[in-house]
Amino acid sequence: MQWISEKDVFHHDGTHLSLVRDKVTVEEPLELLLSHHKESVKSTFPISITMRTPGDEENWARGFLYTEGIIARMEDIGSIKVHSTLSESPYAQQVEVTLDEGKTFNQMQTQRHFYMNSSCGVCGKTSIDQLKQSVPFILKEGYP
Repeated sequence: MQWISEKDVFHHDGTHLSLVRDKVTVEEPLELLLSHHKESVKSTFPISITMRTPGDEENWARGFLYTEGIIARMEDIGSIKVHSTLSESPYAQQVEVTLDEGKTFNQMQTQRHFYMNSSCGVCGKTSIDQLKQSVPFILKEGYP
């Protein structure tokens, strides 16, 4: 199955800590970009970024835009392009949806204000580029 990966993980049996090989579900960031044409000029805006199990990105984007009220019907979508932007990952990290000619949206409708939370730090970002931040520390091999 393409969404499961084998990784070395630490296992604690209540007494001993050991390194074992285990199957884990893949989780990757996905950025949604929304484009529309206004007076023959194409504008593209980052809408959302989330963590998800890869696969079926086009239907995820359709469902997201529909439930957020950005589109009222599937015909409001002109095209959907799925892109890989992180060279170290085999999965797509970006979906660009272009609305059908004549269909526009209010960018303010898609802006959200987030409270800080204790997540991994991906949810709430507005673009995939914001994930490429330097971290001031490096975990050593074999941690803990």
